[in-house]
Amino acid sequence: MRDRIRAQSSHIEAYYIQKLERGSVTLTVTLTGVALWLLQLTIGESIKEAWQKSAMHKDLVSYLSGDERKEVIEKNIDIVLGGWIFDNYLIENLDKTIDDDGDINVRVDLTTPKSTLERIKENSGVITIDSLIAESIRLSKELDGI
Repeated sequence: MRDRIRAQSSHIEAYYIQKLERGSVTLTVTLTGVALWLLQLTIGESIKEAWQKSAMHKDLVSYLSGDERKEVIEKNIDIVLGGWIFDNYLIENLDKTIDDDGDINVRVDLTTPKSTLERIKENSGVITIDSLIAESIRLSKELDGI
């Protein structure tokens, strides 16, 4: 305890300890707790009331409870999903609906690009190590002829 007080007293010249007893520490902690509780009740409530009257609070409540939030979400869905490619699929159709609970449901229909379909047709069949080697030999012969 003495080391803690010495370290703090070298920075803040406000400690003048004459006597330290167990009851005085308990009383100090209790009084500090009561003081903090009173501060929370008075200043905390004042801050809460001031926050509720602020324009930012009103805008936030309006945004979260109004239709503006849904419009922003719908625009963001369009922006984010509008140009995406999922693996080798393109978005063909994007339907957004709002159900009875107010939830936004998004249905995304994907289509396979023509280039991928052509690749699938060209590569139809089982791929084995032997077929890969044979295809590599065929391609290298084609490249040598070019």
